[in-house]
Amino acid sequence: MFVQTEWDAASHVLLATRRRRATSEARVWAAQALQIEGSAPTEDFDTDRARFLGRGHTLRHAQAMEHDAKLSRTTGCVLDPVFALRQGVTLAPGASVTLLLWTKLADSREGAMALATSLADSKAAGRVFDGAAQHAQGECQRLAVDAAKTARFATWMSALLVSDAAQRSEPAVLERGHGGPPTLWGAGISGDRPIVLLQMQDDTGLPLLDELFLAQVLWRSQRLAADVVILNAASDSDALLSNYRDKAGGTLDKMMIDYALANSRDVLFKKRHTSAEVVAALYTPAIKFAKDRNTGR
Repeated sequence: MFVQTEWDAASHVLLATRRRRATSEARVWAAQALQIEGSAPTEDFDTDRARFLGRGHTLRHAQAMEHDAKLSRTTGCVLDPVFALRQGVTLAPGASVTLLLWTKLADSREGAMALATSLADSKAAGRVFDGAAQHAQGECQRLAVDAAKTARFATWMSALLVSDAAQRSEPAVLERGHGGPPTLWGAGISGDRPIVLLQMQDDTGLPLLDELFLAQVLWRSQRLAADVVILNAASDSDALLSNYRDKAGGTLDKMMIDYALANSRDVLFKKRHTSAEVVAALYTPAIKFAKDRNTGR
């Protein structure tokens, strides 16, 4: 029970901090708030995952999502902390509503509570979005990522964040995957990060591999860590391995610039030397690319 939560009623902000186990650990505070234009601030919240789910319930059928259910407004030293904020909205036919979910990280409670200033500023959200767009544009320029690649990398990133059946393995293949992350741990893959899987038969897949490495660097700058896993299925796997290393080495300078932003790995397996269990475990969570999928679809 290292995380302690609280509700600041005056600012309608949820707060959480991790109690330090040693004085050498950095202080970490998080704040979250929900804004809906034209509506009063919400008073409906929870920070206890167990209460949100309810006894005997799952995420698919959480008790908090049942009709007329209220969040428990639980705060304090909760065993399994979450940020949950709810506000009801009634929409007329053809109408729309704007929701803003704010999250702020800081090294002090005062720094986290600076979020209240943004909540009171009607132009704050616009400045945040403009700043994010400028940062993204600057990163693309730094990495020489053109408009076509930007769109392609965004498609791939969407598949990483939201499961896309078009870029997953066939159902029959998914059914063979067992063991989950523990199986991947033995192969040197965390299983905690999204996985991009590329199976290569020959050198014709190297241009796509180069793009995947570049996309990985861009995602790192956006605080998204993803592992790129290559299954080397070539008849001359050693030659392909040599070419892979040349490609991987070409991105090292760019990777080092961003090394502190997000952990990620590049892993290559010779398919014929990799157990069927590990291969099946890879196909289950990963988004999959074939060597000719230069469009990303």
